[in-house]
Amino acid sequence: MRESLMYAQPAEVDGAFVYKTDALPSKQVKIQFSVPQELYSRVVFLTALTVSGARSRDATLFFTFLRAGEAKAVLAKYGFEIR
Repeated sequence: MRESLMYAQPAEVDGAFVYKTDALPSKQVKIQFSVPQELYSRVVFLTALTVSGARSRDATLFFTFLRAGEAKAVLAKYGFEIR
């Protein structure tokens, strides 16, 4: 889907299907239509620590940060929903 955005940004195409989270930060595209949620499966991005990551202080701090209010606010700004 990012490739579609690459074509849409310099207006090489008349339209493209892209993830809303990819389109929102772009100042070169305008969202014209959103496909209704009932027509597609929810897109889910999972986060997890690997075995070695779980032993890393930095990795565990970052994982904890992603679930904190400040990170949730930034992710929400770009169209992501944290559950």
